[in-house]
Amino acid sequence: MICRHCGGPIAVPASRCPWCGRQVMVICAACKAYTDDTQETCQVCGAPLVVDTMERVRTLPDPLYHLVRDQARARLLTSTLVALHVKTFFFGGGVQRQGLLALLFGRPTARALAAALVFAAYAHLSREGYIVVGEPAEVDTAEVSGGQEPSGLPLRVAATWDGPERSLEGELWQQATWTRTTQAATRALVARLMGFRPQVRGLRYRTGWNLRTRITDRSERDYATAIVHLARLTPRPDYEPAPACQEAQKRLTAFIRESPARAKALVRETRSVMDWFEAYQRDPHIVLRRRQL
Repeated sequence: MICRHCGGPIAVPASRCPWCGRQVMVICAACKAYTDDTQETCQVCGAPLVVDTMERVRTLPDPLYHLVRDQARARLLTSTLVALHVKTFFFGGGVQRQGLLALLFGRPTARALAAALVFAAYAHLSREGYIVVGEPAEVDTAEVSGGQEPSGLPLRVAATWDGPERSLEGELWQQATWTRTTQAATRALVARLMGFRPQVRGLRYRTGWNLRTRITDRSERDYATAIVHLARLTPRPDYEPAPACQEAQKRLTAFIRESPARAKALVRETRSVMDWFEAYQRDPHIVLRRRQL
């Protein structure tokens, strides 16, 4: 193929010429194949040419492209439902009743709600088959025998995430592709969402940090606020609150009943991570300690 604009050779069908960057082909909505954008019909299937919707989306500016794409992939996520219906999940719909998440995380303070939302994201991804969270018995025994605390439950990706990327589930799935344990994934998730950035001032010697070392928190936002806002702002389709929350409750309950020991360990671990970031925001010098979590 030859670009009609610059005459450069095109080895592989593509929307734009690799030489001049100008559009030369589009994707046919009927057969999903690349075809000449100047023709009225598709060169592959012969149907009247209608440009594929996602091809149009890709031509938008990057932030808008991600927004439109996530809208197209919107679905009811457990973390979003919890964030939008805190009363239902923490109080069971009544002031005097304890909901499921209240039994696990207590009163819905900012820290507890952030931990509950991350737990809900794990439950959603696990029950829907996107990740596999291992059992406490599968934790590396070398760490425990060496006197160290377990570094988290085993974690691996089982399927490609096809929901909105800008969601707790989407962000957590992305971390799961890079890490091997739930603790590492949770810690990386929180750090990314808050824009974690401690600024170090002072000298460092081979023996450690000297007394003049100063740590300042330059993070972009509060960790709990970042988690809650992302969950609440995740694109979602229209839904009826009562049946949607019931379905999310069933998903959470099934995840817990599948392995109470695993759920208990994940709750404890998630709260521990939130406690560390809470302590860091009060005193950034906590990053100098050898054991951070």
